[in-house]
Amino acid sequence: MTDTETRTDAETRGLILKRLYELHNKSEWVDWDNFHELGLPQQEVGRYLKQLHDLGLAEGKFVASGENEEYADIRVRIRSRGADAVEDPGKRPSQIVIDPNVNGVPHMTLDVGKLNAAIDNSAATLAEKAEAKSLLERLSENKLLTSLLQMWFSGHLPN
Repeated sequence: MTDTETRTDAETRGLILKRLYELHNKSEWVDWDNFHELGLPQQEVGRYLKQLHDLGLAEGKFVASGENEEYADIRVRIRSRGADAVEDPGKRPSQIVIDPNVNGVPHMTLDVGKLNAAIDNSAATLAEKAEAKSLLERLSENKLLTSLLQMWFSGHLPN
């Protein structure tokens, strides 16, 4: 079983709230594309964000698709009560569980500098090294592929 299959609803809400808290300095409003690294299906993230909204921990704009109670788009931001719930376990409602020993998905980034150094130190030919560096540069510019690779490396790529 994966972490996703054994996680309770309260733990999943906590994981999503914690991620929203991490994103709040990046932008006031974020969309659900910012939650891909959690390895959860998009509609599931949407339902949990709606629950956080209903609990008063987040403020959201939810656009219904009209099909099977799914969402076409979501924009959400953390409220001060949500930030308090992340920062202070005493202010956390019982519907939210944040395990301080578990980060959910390990945060990984592609370190282009380290990869370039590894390419330089490899036994490949100059042409092979140049091609590898070119591919790496193109890869690092593609946010979707980079995000998917990070999930794959951390063992959390959805099936």
